[in-house]
Amino acid sequence: MNGTTSASAGAMKAPTPFRLAILFDDADEASLARAATMRNGFDPTWFAPELWPARLARFSGLMRLAWQLRSRRPAALYAPVSRGANWGAILGVLFGIPVVTDSPRPGIARLARLVRGRYAAVGLDAAASLAKTSSAMTLALPAIEGVEHVLREVLQMGSSWTTTREGRLPMQLALGTRYGGSAMADRIEERGVSRPDRSVRFVGRPTLTVFLPERPIATGTAIVICPGGGYAGVTIDKEGHDVARWLAARGIAGLVLKYRLPQSDRGDAALPLPMADLDEALVVTRAHAAVWGIRSDRIGAMGFSAGGHMVAWASRSAGSPAFAILVYPVISMDRAITHAGSRKALLGKSPSDVMAGRYSFERAVTPDVCPTFIVHARDDTVAKPENSFVYLEALRAATVPVEAMICDQGGHGFGLGIHGGEVANWPDRCLEWIATTIAACWKPSS
Repeated sequence: MNGTTSASAGAMKAPTPFRLAILFDDADEASLARAATMRNGFDPTWFAPELWPARLARFSGLMRLAWQLRSRRPAALYAPVSRGANWGAILGVLFGIPVVTDSPRPGIARLARLVRGRYAAVGLDAAASLAKTSSAMTLALPAIEGVEHVLREVLQMGSSWTTTREGRLPMQLALGTRYGGSAMADRIEERGVSRPDRSVRFVGRPTLTVFLPERPIATGTAIVICPGGGYAGVTIDKEGHDVARWLAARGIAGLVLKYRLPQSDRGDAALPLPMADLDEALVVTRAHAAVWGIRSDRIGAMGFSAGGHMVAWASRSAGSPAFAILVYPVISMDRAITHAGSRKALLGKSPSDVMAGRYSFERAVTPDVCPTFIVHARDDTVAKPENSFVYLEALRAATVPVEAMICDQGGHGFGLGIHGGEVANWPDRCLEWIATTIAACWKPSS
């Protein structure tokens, strides 16, 4: 874990600017005024907006728009409030074009789910508004920043790019230089409808995507994030990018590891690919610490589900992270409590007892394991809470500093807990744990 590595760095790439069709009803002056105002406000580095008239009161107008959408095919369709724009949004969803409207349209949302389309609403009540006054009317428009944010989220669905909280492309480093990579492209499964929820089902080349905090709030702390996915995929958004953005907004650099999936036929002696990639990610982060404004002794690791298994491995390795955060982790390969899919993907169908024991991290715990914070729900039926219970017992027996938040309800895969319930409290409690247990992380960088 103390080796050297080289990694190529650069901004993540996206196919910008995106061609954006803004619908307006050309029989409605107010609709035209809204569309024109919005067109002039879009960031040209991200969007190339065009006004698309849609007189949909007649069947011929509907057919004309359908032909335009099919033949010219914009990257996305934005439909401000108007009767004509509603029909245009429906056509966009049917043609597989990402659609954004000013306010929620339940019918369009249901259609998008039915045809596996992409649809999202800005929501005039959720976004700041601006008023533009003419001699005849006042037009309520959503803030352009809110529209751009929603458009970027919808456009990145199913893609390989993402953005920071500020709407910029983050830095990305290619890993795998020590262990080799594949020339094959990633295979991405999109599970979201209104925002990204991607699972990377095949990783050709591992990467580390870097979300740095703004300098005034930077604490000098960084966390390498290992998303879950049962070692069969990488849940890159809700257990990766979303978490990194949340951390960066609180002064902590979030570094999302897209790791290669295991190849169980590599032999018992070979280090599994996910662990090899985490090893390199920690080395790379330490190598770039000074440039990124990070203290090399304040680099932690966070893992969700199978990603928690990876972080538990790193916690006992040479050059371990400064601290570990395990969220509904898989810990053991013991058949009685393990996640069967993770065990099979990592070790194969019939691993030896020695191999299963080697990757059961509740065993042979020593005082050298780094301080650990654990989150789990008792009703988790995927990664059984017994994984955390046995690990807690082993850590305490070895006098390793550890804190646990065991919730009665929450299930599995709750990420940052944005859907509420008791598990919604874990991120803030985790920050408190870092502040009290790893107090040095919260001093200004020197």
